[in-house]
Amino acid sequence: MAKGRVLLVNPNYRKVYKYVSEEATMIEPPLGLAYIAAVLKKNGFEVKILDAAALDFSDSQIRSYAEKFNPRIIGITAATNTIELAYSIAESVKKTGRLVVVGGPHTSIMPEQTLTECKCIEVAVIGEGEYAMLEIAEGKKLDSIKGIAHRKGRKIAKNRGRKFLENLDELPFPARELLPNNKYFSVGIKRYPFATMITSRGCPYNCNFCVNYTVLGKCFRQRSVGNVMEEIDELVRKFNVKEIDVNDDNFTVNMERAEKI
Repeated sequence: MAKGRVLLVNPNYRKVYKYVSEEATMIEPPLGLAYIAAVLKKNGFEVKILDAAALDFSDSQIRSYAEKFNPRIIGITAATNTIELAYSIAESVKKTGRLVVVGGPHTSIMPEQTLTECKCIEVAVIGEGEYAMLEIAEGKKLDSIKGIAHRKGRKIAKNRGRKFLENLDELPFPARELLPNNKYFSVGIKRYPFATMITSRGCPYNCNFCVNYTVLGKCFRQRSVGNVMEEIDELVRKFNVKEIDVNDDNFTVNMERAEKI
């Protein structure tokens, strides 16, 4: 029997893209949510991912989906250009009485501001979200969970930081079975169905224009060649993938490993 239900939501960022062009040029799988979902599933939770961008869902459709699934926790991912969309979703689904958690690059940089600006959000996740979300789902006291900011009465408390994952091979593969895989597209992709994947996290450099270190750290960590190949095998065998987009920031930092892959 499942420990509880968790709904993970990717905002419909088509609205943001329409400021640039009439149509979105790229809708890619939300790998971060898929990793969180995989960890939650592995630990006995019933999880669904609602990719509102891929499905072109409105806030009312997201709320209806949430009401039907009836989760105890709703997690929303957001970058800075989608944080207002996350706020809107939070305000909509909060009316259903769920615990609302938001994570991603924006909350990693400005967790207190996120909670100040949107009263419907209870928790902001800072950095990698897999095990912070697991502990939240397990019902641990928010004061004891590293890597989050949360409401504490009328105040906002920012907990101690969580160490970045050292052994990425320990993570289960993303729960792509929960995604609408036939809905994704990108201008650079020539063969469908396609998939995205990451083989490393973190960056050893200090570019002042880049925000990725706030979520994934400045310590470069890489999956083993064998672990990467196992995921590629799964993509081909289970999902019939014809093309793979490697989304690493630094795939070629270790050239010997890159060549082996």
